[in-house]
Amino acid sequence: MDTLPSKTRSFLLQYHLLLVAVVLFGVSAFFMMGVSEFRSLIRADNPDAFASDDLITIQKIVDGDDLIIGNPQGISTRLRLLGLKTFNPVVSDPIFSEQGRITFDYLNSIAMARTARLIVSPKRVDNRGRLLGQLFLARDANSPDNYAMDIGLHLIEKGYAIVYTEFEFNSALELAYLTTQAKAREEKQGLWSNPKAVAQADAWRTLWDQKRKSGGKRK
Repeated sequence: MDTLPSKTRSFLLQYHLLLVAVVLFGVSAFFMMGVSEFRSLIRADNPDAFASDDLITIQKIVDGDDLIIGNPQGISTRLRLLGLKTFNPVVSDPIFSEQGRITFDYLNSIAMARTARLIVSPKRVDNRGRLLGQLFLARDANSPDNYAMDIGLHLIEKGYAIVYTEFEFNSALELAYLTTQAKAREEKQGLWSNPKAVAQADAWRTLWDQKRKSGGKRK
């Protein structure tokens, strides 16, 4: 028979619940820190070994706008997709992390281990040393030489990515991206069906516009 007073039992129960919560929080924090540390360790070496119209292999998806690519000579580098912003799959907010995971998984499903045509931005690298550019996949598996599907534009069309407008980039490309984004938003594709994600996208756009007006450099 349980001889503990009711107040003691209640205290022990609350203590155990608190301990479980602390452990779960610690595991979650460790996981996110581990992923963030892994992301920081992926180096951005060898961007000079790549040029526009190179055919490359997509070796790893880091997140929705960040990839590892390799060339036929066995050289790899880290690529930042031009003009895109995606949600981080390891942030603490479940709405944003879920959206980031959806984009990450989708990009893995359509691009991982595939050959793509690379177009390098005139700036070449971003402020973290990553190669900056676009990747084009073949639209039809039966016509592998027709590398015509812009991955960035495709992600925007699906509502999996936001046009990153803090820095200027090719004006015609930016217009095409923004036009596609407006249509995806109107049709509530992907993130545009989630009011919280929409609010965050709008907040980013306001911040980027302010920075750009204050003298953002071309990206």
